[in-house]
Amino acid sequence: MKTFHYALLLAAISSAACRKPHYPPHTGKCPEPANCQLTVMHTTQGNGPRSEGLPENSAEITRDAANRPIKYRGYATGWEVPTVNNISYPDNRMVLTDSASGQKQMEVWLNACGQPDSLAWYALGTTYDHPHHVYYHYNADKKLTGFRSVYNAFTPYQSVHNIVIKRDAHGNVLEMTDGMTFVKWTYDYSKPTPPLQFGYQSSVTAFWSSTIILEQFGLIDFRPRHLPKTKQDCMNGYVFTPTMFTNFVISGEKLLSYEVWAKPEESTEWLYGNTITLTWNCRGYSGGPKF
Repeated sequence: MKTFHYALLLAAISSAACRKPHYPPHTGKCPEPANCQLTVMHTTQGNGPRSEGLPENSAEITRDAANRPIKYRGYATGWEVPTVNNISYPDNRMVLTDSASGQKQMEVWLNACGQPDSLAWYALGTTYDHPHHVYYHYNADKKLTGFRSVYNAFTPYQSVHNIVIKRDAHGNVLEMTDGMTFVKWTYDYSKPTPPLQFGYQSSVTAFWSSTIILEQFGLIDFRPRHLPKTKQDCMNGYVFTPTMFTNFVISGEKLLSYEVWAKPEESTEWLYGNTITLTWNCRGYSGGPKF
């Protein structure tokens, strides 16, 4: 049975992020950070198919008074056990270190708007000297348009991936692709919504994991403007089980839960999979949707 994979992608830009000293002053307007930031995402397994060893779509993020992440426990693509990191902010950087060993696991340099400019990601449980690098690209409105991933494997060889992000006229993400690997989404355009932070499902590709974590932190904005309907992903020509999203529970600007359904190749029906529940820390805003 082909597997389907979960990895949360979330949105919004941290208003408390550090500034990069050598960057020129940003003359445009930085994107407004989301009022609410993720603190807990939990997966409840349903009765449908789920592959053995599939990482849970779960995360726990402890935040300080400025809503910056200071501790992270969660799964990234391909990890079968959670990573637990302490997070610090020296100079213009966000640094994640393993809470048990003290080993540095990810280092992120931030631009003048507090968005990821580049990062170095160090392999979990290994000691090689060449980290995986990611370089992020934005348009004039500081919206993420793609990223370049230089993945250093356990050999001297590099794997370079240039990922392009395609959006519709509303800002919904339609596709992320490097030509060989892609993730595609469809939306219900009859159901516009405030820019909700939604748990995007991504294919099991190691070089996307660091971006997934940053979106959980609220440093990358992929918030949909309409309710997502389906997702289909493909890794190097291998097409995974399609998934469908239903039964959204929304309160104001917060997405509280939704269900994920799968359609394995041997099935003619959508089979119930998991329920995703999300908990948020908001900045004291009250009232209806803020958009």
